[in-house]
Amino acid sequence: MLDAGVVELQLKSRSFEATRQLLTQEQAIGQYVLYRLLLEQVDPDRELYLAVADTTFDGIFSEPIGELVRRELPMKLLIVDLEAQEVKRWIPPRESGTL
Repeated sequence: MLDAGVVELQLKSRSFEATRQLLTQEQAIGQYVLYRLLLEQVDPDRELYLAVADTTFDGIFSEPIGELVRRELPMKLLIVDLEAQEVKRWIPPRESGTL
């Protein structure tokens, strides 16, 4: 858990192997959706972000399937530099999401 002023974060970072990128992305997104649904019931004021390595974001999340997911699912993303152990970008959900 990180405390950044008034924003409290719980991070679960996923690193995607080249040969398992799609499966790992599917699992991470599925977990994110499940966690978000559960948090809405027990702690609706808490925000949930999916932490993604910058290399992963530049890879599969920038490919057509990643773009589709980002366009259709209102996910909040944190793009993380794992080596420097720092957040590079905060990406809010897109308004046109379906979930």
